[in-house]
Amino acid sequence: MSHTSRPVWRLFCLALLGAFFVTRMESQTPALTTISDTVYRADGNPAAGVLLISWPAFTTASSATVAAGNKSVTLGTAGSMTVQLAPNAGAIPAGTVYTVVYQLTDATVKIEYWSVGTTSPETIAAVRTLVGTGAGASQIATQQYVNSQLANVVHLSGTETITGTKQFTVSPSPSDAIAIRPSGEQGIRGCVGCECGQW
Repeated sequence: MSHTSRPVWRLFCLALLGAFFVTRMESQTPALTTISDTVYRADGNPAAGVLLISWPAFTTASSATVAAGNKSVTLGTAGSMTVQLAPNAGAIPAGTVYTVVYQLTDATVKIEYWSVGTTSPETIAAVRTLVGTGAGASQIATQQYVNSQLANVVHLSGTETITGTKQFTVSPSPSDAIAIRPSGEQGIRGCVGCECGQW
């Protein structure tokens, strides 16, 4: 190779490397979801003002990294609003939400939280969500979680079998241990020294 072709070769390699990184960065760009709606005041008139939207850093469900940031959206004529955001439903960390502050021209200030999915377009009602008080959305318990945690709890009423050794923080009172046989006789369940099934 001649010395004059070296700079051309280096330039070619640099261009090829640049093209690789641009392609790599484009593949990590998250797909955006459009939120489009009309905002009204309580009296039915279209609202006017600004929505201030902020979010923490998160990774989308499709593994795209989103840096923390904020955006302001001015409500259009007749209260119309359109904004594009990265989906945070199913994001890491769990419970990541967009914080939206409405600053309306009638001095109304309202805060709400959005969980944006991948369906586009979505309305404000579709993305609006509740956040647990003080602990964040990741602390909200699902019905499945509650049921699984209650699966091994001794219930106060109903019929169930208890096995294994049980320890009580307070000794049970004798009135709690009285049972009635089908014949109507009273006896003490689980009395010390009794054989299993005897009263």
